[in-house]
Amino acid sequence: MKQYKLAEIVINSVLIFGFVFVFSITQSFELLFASYFIVGGIQLLSMIFHLVKGWFSAYSIRFMYYIFLLFIGVLCIYDIGFVFLLYASPFMAVFYVFICYKEWKILKYRDLVHLK
Repeated sequence: MKQYKLAEIVINSVLIFGFVFVFSITQSFELLFASYFIVGGIQLLSMIFHLVKGWFSAYSIRFMYYIFLLFIGVLCIYDIGFVFLLYASPFMAVFYVFICYKEWKILKYRDLVHLK
């Protein structure tokens, strides 16, 4: 699982910074729009994978993130959630990488504790 976490951090970071870099050069809003779906889709699949496996899903930062996404999903019924997602998605993507980093540090610490 530690390798999965590290791969998740690297892939998400490369995608986020890569899209920001390419957008700053090309100023292509089509690419920016596609990046929302690519990064968001990968993160959504990862969150579903975590939920199915039960990894860090109960009473953690990830659990609060799930509740937040559920709240936004309810807002999407009334169309205000889509407007919110338009502006909040980049911050949510970076926050998700932060969550993954914190979980990776926990896994790394657990390995060190077992060595003592």
